[in-house]
Amino acid sequence: MTTDEGPISGLDRLPMRRVPERDLWPGIDARLKPRVRRGGWLPFALAAGVAALSVLTVARLGPPAAAPMAASALPLTADARAIIKAEISMTRGAEARLRQALRKDPDSPALNSLLAQVEQRQRSLHALL
Repeated sequence: MTTDEGPISGLDRLPMRRVPERDLWPGIDARLKPRVRRGGWLPFALAAGVAALSVLTVARLGPPAAAPMAASALPLTADARAIIKAEISMTRGAEARLRQALRKDPDSPALNSLLAQVEQRQRSLHALL
Protein backbone atom coordinates (compact mmCIF):
# COMPACT_ATOMS: atom_id res chain seq x y z
CA MET A 1 0.00 0.00 0.00
CA THR A 2 1.49 3.36 -0.96
CA THR A 3 0.98 6.60 0.91
CA ASP A 4 1.84 8.96 -1.95
CA GLU A 5 -1.39 9.68 -3.80
CA GLY A 6 -0.41 13.06 -5.17
CA PRO A 7 -2.26 16.34 -4.64
CA ILE A 8 -5.64 16.19 -2.94
CA SER A 9 -8.28 18.18 -4.75
CA GLY A 10 -9.62 21.13 -2.79
CA LEU A 11 -6.96 21.08 -0.08
CA ASP A 12 -5.18 24.07 -1.58
CA ARG A 13 -8.32 26.23 -1.13
CA LEU A 14 -8.35 25.84 2.64
CA PRO A 15 -7.12 28.73 4.78
CA MET A 16 -3.57 27.95 5.86
CA ARG A 17 -2.85 30.99 8.03
CA ARG A 18 -3.73 30.28 11.60
CA VAL A 19 -1.73 31.82 14.40
CA PRO A 20 -2.03 30.62 18.01
CA GLU A 21 -3.58 33.13 20.38
CA ARG A 22 -0.45 33.02 22.53
CA ASP A 23 3.14 31.82 22.29
CA LEU A 24 3.01 28.08 23.01
CA TRP A 25 6.75 27.35 23.05
CA PRO A 26 7.57 28.35 26.68
CA GLY A 27 5.07 25.80 28.06
CA ILE A 28 6.29 23.09 25.67
CA ASP A 29 9.96 23.81 26.39
CA ALA A 30 9.40 23.65 30.16
CA ARG A 31 7.88 20.16 29.89
CA LEU A 32 10.55 18.66 27.64
CA LYS A 33 12.82 16.14 29.30
CA PRO A 34 16.22 15.03 28.03
CA ARG A 35 15.78 12.18 25.57
CA VAL A 36 17.21 8.74 26.13
CA ARG A 37 17.91 6.86 22.92
CA ARG A 38 16.06 3.57 23.13
CA GLY A 39 15.77 2.45 19.51
CA GLY A 40 13.38 -0.29 18.46
CA TRP A 41 9.75 0.49 17.71
CA LEU A 42 9.39 3.58 19.91
CA PRO A 43 10.28 6.17 17.23
CA PHE A 44 7.76 4.63 14.84
CA ALA A 45 5.02 4.53 17.45
CA LEU A 46 5.66 8.12 18.46
CA ALA A 47 5.63 9.30 14.85
CA ALA A 48 2.37 7.47 14.18
CA GLY A 49 0.79 8.86 17.34
CA VAL A 50 1.87 12.43 16.61
CA ALA A 51 0.61 12.19 13.03
CA ALA A 52 -2.75 10.83 14.15
CA LEU A 53 -3.17 13.44 16.90
CA SER A 54 -2.16 16.29 14.59
CA VAL A 55 -4.70 15.29 11.99
CA LEU A 56 -7.46 14.87 14.56
CA THR A 57 -6.75 18.27 16.05
CA VAL A 58 -6.64 20.09 12.72
CA ALA A 59 -9.59 18.34 11.14
CA ARG A 60 -11.71 18.30 14.31
CA LEU A 61 -13.57 15.29 13.06
CA GLY A 62 -13.89 13.56 16.41
CA PRO A 63 -11.96 10.97 18.40
CA PRO A 64 -10.09 8.22 16.55
CA ALA A 65 -12.55 5.43 17.30
CA ALA A 66 -15.69 7.50 16.85
CA ALA A 67 -18.28 5.91 14.64
CA PRO A 68 -19.78 8.23 12.04
CA MET A 69 -23.12 9.61 13.26
CA ALA A 70 -25.37 9.50 10.22
CA ALA A 71 -23.02 12.07 8.69
CA SER A 72 -22.99 10.14 5.45
CA ALA A 73 -26.57 11.34 4.92
CA LEU A 74 -25.41 14.97 5.08
CA PRO A 75 -23.89 16.60 2.01
CA LEU A 76 -20.20 17.41 2.45
CA THR A 77 -18.63 20.59 1.17
CA ALA A 78 -15.63 20.34 -1.11
CA ASP A 79 -13.45 21.62 1.75
CA ALA A 80 -14.74 18.95 4.13
CA ARG A 81 -14.10 16.22 1.54
CA ALA A 82 -10.56 17.54 1.03
CA ILE A 83 -9.87 17.44 4.77
CA ILE A 84 -11.23 13.91 5.05
CA LYS A 85 -9.13 12.75 2.09
CA ALA A 86 -6.03 14.37 3.61
CA GLU A 87 -6.66 12.60 6.90
CA ILE A 88 -7.15 9.27 5.11
CA SER A 89 -3.80 9.79 3.41
CA MET A 90 -2.12 10.59 6.74
CA THR A 91 -3.66 7.60 8.50
CA ARG A 92 -2.36 5.37 5.71
CA GLY A 93 1.12 6.71 6.42
CA ALA A 94 0.66 6.05 10.14
CA GLU A 95 -0.56 2.54 9.37
CA ALA A 96 2.49 1.82 7.21
CA ARG A 97 4.87 3.03 9.95
CA LEU A 98 3.05 0.98 12.58
CA ARG A 99 3.21 -2.15 10.43
CA GLN A 100 6.93 -1.56 9.94
CA ALA A 101 7.42 -1.24 13.70
CA LEU A 102 5.33 -4.38 14.28
CA ARG A 103 7.67 -6.37 12.04
CA LYS A 104 10.39 -5.61 14.62
CA ASP A 105 8.17 -6.15 17.69
CA PRO A 106 5.06 -8.14 16.69
CA ASP A 107 3.92 -8.80 20.26
CA SER A 108 3.87 -5.16 21.37
CA PRO A 109 0.48 -4.39 22.97
CA ALA A 110 0.98 -0.65 22.43
CA LEU A 111 1.71 -1.00 18.72
CA ASN A 112 -1.15 -3.42 18.16
CA SER A 113 -3.52 -1.09 19.99
CA LEU A 114 -2.37 1.92 17.94
CA LEU A 115 -2.79 -0.06 14.73
CA ALA A 116 -6.34 -1.06 15.69
CA GLN A 117 -7.18 2.59 16.41
CA VAL A 118 -5.73 3.76 13.08
CA GLU A 119 -7.64 1.06 11.19
CA GLN A 120 -10.90 2.04 12.95
CA ARG A 121 -10.25 5.70 12.11
CA GLN A 122 -9.75 4.80 8.46
CA ARG A 123 -13.07 2.92 8.41
CA SER A 124 -14.83 5.90 10.02
CA LEU A 125 -13.33 8.34 7.53
CA HIS A 126 -14.26 6.19 4.52
CA ALA A 127 -17.81 6.01 5.86
CA LEU A 128 -17.96 9.81 5.88
CA LEU A 129 -17.23 9.97 2.14
